[in-house]
Amino acid sequence: MSFQFALRFESGERRGEVVPVAIADAQGGVFTIGRRPGNSLQVTDPSVSGSHAEIELAGGTLRIRDLDSTNGTEVAGRRVRQAELGHGQQFVLGKVEFSVIDRAAGAAEDASGPALELELPLSDDPVGLDRTQLQQRDEGFEITADDLARSRRTSKLGPILLVGLAALAGGAYYWTTTRAGADEESSRRARTAQKVAAPSGHMLAGYSFEDTAGWLFDEGDGSQFLRTGGAAVSGRRGARVELAGGEEGLLVSEAVRVPGPIEVSAMVRTEAEIDARIGVRFTGGEDLPELTLWSGAAPAGDDFTELALAVTAPPGYSHAAVLLRGLSAAPEPADDEDPPLATMDVDDVAMVPGGDGSPLHSVASWRVVSAARATGGHGALALASLDRTLVPRLRIAESSGEGDVPMSVSANGGDLVLRPATDGVLEILVHRDLAGDGLASIGGGDEAGYAGHGQSFDAASAASLLLGEDANLVRVGFPGPRAAAARPVGDDVLVRAAVSAGEELRLQLDFSEERTLAQRLARRADEERREGRSGDSLRTWSELLTDVPFDSALVQRAAAGQSEIVAEGILELKALSAEVERASFFGLEELYREKLARAQELRTRFRGSDVETASAALADEISSALEALGGGDAAAEAARLEGIAEALREAGSVGLAGRVDNYRQRDPDGSQR
Repeated sequence: MSFQFALRFESGERRGEVVPVAIADAQGGVFTIGRRPGNSLQVTDPSVSGSHAEIELAGGTLRIRDLDSTNGTEVAGRRVRQAELGHGQQFVLGKVEFSVIDRAAGAAEDASGPALELELPLSDDPVGLDRTQLQQRDEGFEITADDLARSRRTSKLGPILLVGLAALAGGAYYWTTTRAGADEESSRRARTAQKVAAPSGHMLAGYSFEDTAGWLFDEGDGSQFLRTGGAAVSGRRGARVELAGGEEGLLVSEAVRVPGPIEVSAMVRTEAEIDARIGVRFTGGEDLPELTLWSGAAPAGDDFTELALAVTAPPGYSHAAVLLRGLSAAPEPADDEDPPLATMDVDDVAMVPGGDGSPLHSVASWRVVSAARATGGHGALALASLDRTLVPRLRIAESSGEGDVPMSVSANGGDLVLRPATDGVLEILVHRDLAGDGLASIGGGDEAGYAGHGQSFDAASAASLLLGEDANLVRVGFPGPRAAAARPVGDDVLVRAAVSAGEELRLQLDFSEERTLAQRLARRADEERREGRSGDSLRTWSELLTDVPFDSALVQRAAAGQSEIVAEGILELKALSAEVERASFFGLEELYREKLARAQELRTRFRGSDVETASAALADEISSALEALGGGDAAAEAARLEGIAEALREAGSVGLAGRVDNYRQRDPDGSQR
């Protein structure tokens, strides 16, 4: 068998040695170079990596590709990831230099054909036999009869040289016989590769990594995936990534337009240290955040297994890209360690139409879509109103945050009931338009009541979360109070709260009955206030905010009504405090008792507000003063009151002096003498 190309060692122990590039253009395939056994060309120099580079032949052109080697690949003095190689081109792997010999190009330069030199380790050559030529024939590189005859004619060392040439010929025979099986296998794999066909309806440009079409191998995002034959399931190549502890490898396909529900799948083989998943990244209009949905993790093992994910693009999302990700859970190595690597292999990645894109739930203007399905339930939901996706993702995240917890979904009246299969964290990605309308929580337990929030908040005891307002309002109800938090994610907001396996989470989108009740409560609160029952009005507004805060206009009225009533109570409380201060000057028990009754009435009327608290404190103060009056000397008290009455008459306050006189004339039981 003859080949068009060969490589010549230009440095090192093997300097001058020529090795044919044993791949044929018609067959495809790759020629690998590395330090490990099993490569097409094994180079034992320590500067060369175990799998350093590979050469492929397509369209009569050689292309070299670095396989993420430690010391890199240089072509024409420049470090490259991949490059074309021409006749006479020099390249360096680690510290080992090579040059390329192209029989066709050489023949064009010299019709007689340039000689391919085999240098022998002879220090002295009196007869000029230290250069034996391997002639470059039309059929390829071969040892000719003329070479052997010339060696016999010109040297006493002919027999020795013949032995060497015979060994070389034996090597050639070994190459053409023992390697024939490998060539045949390579040819068989190449033919198999040509027969590899993507599933019907496949949407991606690439399927089994026979070339780079459709995949962003060099997108500069930290992706370390390389195409290699060792990762193939079908055809010649698959994609492989080797990761040290804490590293992540990500391979992304080009985004394609998706008309509806799709199913994505991949054949994956991974070692135990790597969390390997397939995902889909949806994109749409400029105002929509990127939406990424993931499958479960692939099981570790020696065999390939299929990962699959059924997803539906929420309204407004038009394009999808497939993601392949490996995340090493091994400890990060120390700086001075040579880290152990774990491997993830992927092949035969498909995206085909499929699945049910019909809404899970429709009410009013809302549609709930199963954005991702998982084994045992739904992986993620999306909520759209009038064809606008306002909640791109609602999911129960695994405690690790990597995957989705399956959840069952069922209708209960107008609500949707979600039940997570295991403990996890509820994550709601709220679109900026919905978050801009308002975020709120309804407290439970001792913290019952409505509380409005900004786009970043922490609620210690939330029984419900409210997203948006009016026609675009979403309520997520919990079976019991829990901590909830929200944080901005770009222009959008991510809301999170812990949930338990099997508990019911209620998703409410229709509030027509609650809004009718809220209107009734608002009318009652107004009537109570007109009748002077400020405390009752205050409590009615509180009931509206706690139970049915689903109409933004009524929520604003309730908050304003409460503020006005509380302001009135504060004014009354200030006036009463001033009267108590005057009463303390006179020390009249009757005045104290009158003020005490008013303080208690304020406390009752404004129950549940700051006025109640302040009124209770004032009542306690008055009660203490009354106790002090009851414990004094009667004669001394009578003299004190007579002095006060006399001072009032001198000041012209005759009426007030008379009241003091009347108070002095009372019996201890309070009756007039």
